[in-house]
Amino acid sequence: MAPGNKAFKGLAVPLWGESEIAQVALATDIITLTGIASQSGDYLVLRDSSGVEDFVFNSDATLVLSPKGATAGAAFGKIRFPMLASAPTSAAGIKAGDMWIAKATTDVYRLAIAISDTVATVVRYGGRFTRTTLGTASH
Repeated sequence: MAPGNKAFKGLAVPLWGESEIAQVALATDIITLTGIASQSGDYLVLRDSSGVEDFVFNSDATLVLSPKGATAGAAFGKIRFPMLASAPTSAAGIKAGDMWIAKATTDVYRLAIAISDTVATVVRYGGRFTRTTLGTASH
């Protein structure tokens, strides 16, 4: 898509307070970040109030999620995938690399990934994860 090129009265996003940028043109990117040649700084960094980097898109376009948690072993970076109650019925909107949690049956889930974005989308499913509820046998 085309990068956005508009500014409000020649100014950038405010340094203090909340703000919103609303898209106007359908096929134009809302925000474009362009690095310089031989870039080594990160594209995007989200930090908490103490300066800890929680979420980073680095110069290699790698997503880095920092661990969170108060106890050892409980700290990890998280990505939440959408959950589909059934397999996709068409290839519309699915691209290679898309991932989601597929609900196979009640209490049975599988990680799904699209490995093609052609008309006949190819989806591969990982192992089954079974949720054991109270009063049922362990698996």
